[in-house]
Amino acid sequence: MQCGKFFGSLGKLIIVFIPGWIFSVSGQSTLSLNVGQAEYTISKALYGVLMENYGRCIYGGGIYVGTSSPVPNTNGMRTDVIEGFKECGLGCIEWPGGCFADKYHWADGVDGTKAQREASDNGLGTDEFFQLCSLTNAYAYPTANIQSGSSAEQNAWLNYIHDHPSWIPLMPFWKIGNEEWNPCGNMTQSQYQGIYEDWYEKEPAWAKSDVLHIMDGGSGGAWVKADAQYGVGKSGPFGVSYHRYTVTDWNNKGSSKDFNESGYYTIVGKAYTIKNDVDNFVNQMNQVDPNYKVALCVDEWGAWYADETDQGGPFNWSTTRDAVIAGLHLNAFNNACRRVKMALAAQPVNVIQALMLTDRNDQSKMRKTPVFWVFKAMKVHQEGKMIPANMQTGTNQGMPILTASASIDAENAVHATIVNTHATANQNLTMNLTNLPGGLAFEDSDWSANVVNGNTINSGITSFSSTDTVSLQPFDDFSVSGNTVTAQIPAHSVVTFTAKKTTGVSESSIEAAVKAPLYSITPVAGGKIIVHCSVARSTPVRLSMYSIDGRSVLESYTGTVGAGSNGLVWQTKAGIGTNAYIVKVTIEGEATHTQRIVLAR
Repeated sequence: MQCGKFFGSLGKLIIVFIPGWIFSVSGQSTLSLNVGQAEYTISKALYGVLMENYGRCIYGGGIYVGTSSPVPNTNGMRTDVIEGFKECGLGCIEWPGGCFADKYHWADGVDGTKAQREASDNGLGTDEFFQLCSLTNAYAYPTANIQSGSSAEQNAWLNYIHDHPSWIPLMPFWKIGNEEWNPCGNMTQSQYQGIYEDWYEKEPAWAKSDVLHIMDGGSGGAWVKADAQYGVGKSGPFGVSYHRYTVTDWNNKGSSKDFNESGYYTIVGKAYTIKNDVDNFVNQMNQVDPNYKVALCVDEWGAWYADETDQGGPFNWSTTRDAVIAGLHLNAFNNACRRVKMALAAQPVNVIQALMLTDRNDQSKMRKTPVFWVFKAMKVHQEGKMIPANMQTGTNQGMPILTASASIDAENAVHATIVNTHATANQNLTMNLTNLPGGLAFEDSDWSANVVNGNTINSGITSFSSTDTVSLQPFDDFSVSGNTVTAQIPAHSVVTFTAKKTTGVSESSIEAAVKAPLYSITPVAGGKIIVHCSVARSTPVRLSMYSIDGRSVLESYTGTVGAGSNGLVWQTKAGIGTNAYIVKVTIEGEATHTQRIVLAR
C-alpha cells in the first residue's frame, strides 16, 4: 500500500518501519486547554444510540434473543450486550426509533403473554426497554407514533410509563414522530408543527413540564431554525432533532471493510464536516434562541456502508476508520455541548455504526467494534465541564490532521481526547494546560493515557474470526514537564489523556475547578423547603414536588438563580400536608437532582 507523506512547517520527516505498514512522523501541533474556562456540561446523553427494529439490531440474535435462548440473557436481552453497554458508558437509548417508530404500536409490546409477544417480534416492549435502561444506567428516549397512531394512543403510553414511578427519572426525553419526510413521510414543516402542537397540548401536564420534548428537524436540518423558534415559546424544556449520516453517495455507499487510502479519506473527510453542520445549526438557533433554551439533538449519526449480505440484510463490519469517525463526532459534540444535549450513534448492534456485532450463524458470538472502544475511552468526559480546546495543527486532504475535546470532572481530573485523521503519519503534539484553579498542579505521575488504534486503516472486526483487531490499549509515548505534555499521536488513532491528582486536592479546589452544580434539599417546619444550589452562571431552575410514588406532580416552582451559591426558600401550598414526597431540582443545561423528603407542616 502506498505511504502518504505530510511535511509540516516544523520537524523533519522520520520513517518508522512496522511490519505490514509504513508510518511517517511529520508536522507539529499545539493544543491549549484553558481549564479555568470550563463552564458547560457534557451530558452523558451525547454518548447514546438509536435502537431501531432494523436488520438484526434487536431481533435475529441482536440485542434480543428471547427468554428460551441458550444465549445467556436477562428477560430475553443478551447479557453480553447489557454488560457491553455498561462497559462503554452508553448514556442514552432511543426506541423504537427510525422510520419503524411510525409503525410501532406500544401496546403490542405489553399485551398478551411473553411467548406471544416474542413470536411476533414484540419481545422487547416498554417494560424490557426501561429495564435495559435501568440495567445500563442509560437515559430512556421513547419515540411516539405520529403517522399510524393517535394522540390518545400516545397519552395512554405516557400514562403507562407514569404508572411505573421508577421509570420516570430514567426518561428526560420524549419525541413525537420521526423523520416525517421522504422516505418515512411527506409532511412539510408547517404540517408537522400543526400535528405536533395538537399532540403536545393534549399531553398530561407532568409530561409537558418535566420531559424535554423533541421535534424533527427536517431533511438535512431544513426545519431546525423554525422548530427552534416554535420551541422557545413552550413553557417546558424543548429540543430539535437533526439526523446526519456519513455517506458520500447513497447509490454507492462503499464497503465497510474493503477500501483503500482514498476510500478512507473520502469517508473520514465527510465525517469531519459534522463540526461544520453543528456550528451552522447552532448559529441558526442562536438567532431565535440566544438564551439557549432549546437543545440541539443529533439523534442519528454514523458512517453507513453497503450491506454485507453474508450476515443477513442490513449489516456492516467495523474498522479503524470507524474509530476515527466516532472520535471526530464525539469531539464535535463535546465542544458544542452548550447547545448539543444529545447525540445518538446508529445503531448499537449489527447495523451501521455499531458498537457490537453478533454472528447470524452462531448467536453465541459477540465482538466489540472499534467504535465500542472509542465510546469506552471517551466516557470519561460524561457529565464533566467542557474545557475550550484551541488546536493549532496542519491540514491534510482538506481537513485538520488533529482534532480535540477536553473536560474536567467532579474529581478535578482533566481529560483530553485527540483524534489523528492522517492515514499514515504520526503527529507530534504539545499540549498545554493553563489557568488551572488554585492549588492544582499536576506531576508526571498524575498523567496516563490510552489509545484506540489498529495496525492499518483496515484493521478491525471484518469477520467473526478476525485476528487483526482494534482495542483500547495503554499509551505511553509522551512526556510531561509541569503542565505541558509532549506526545507523538499515532496515525489513524484516538488517544485520551487523563491528569488526575490522587492525593492532596481539597474539595474547595475541586468545586472551583469544575464549577459543578451542588445541591441540598432540606424540609423545615411550616411546609417550607430550603434548596441550596451552586451554578456557574445565571440559569433557569425548576422545583417539582411529586407524591411519594412519583405518579403525581403536586406543585412546581420556576425561577432563575444567579452565578455562585444560592439559597431558595420554597413555601409549599397549604394543602400539602405532613407526609413523604419526592422533590426534583432541574437546572437547565446543568443537572437534575431528585431527593425524597418528609415535609413538616
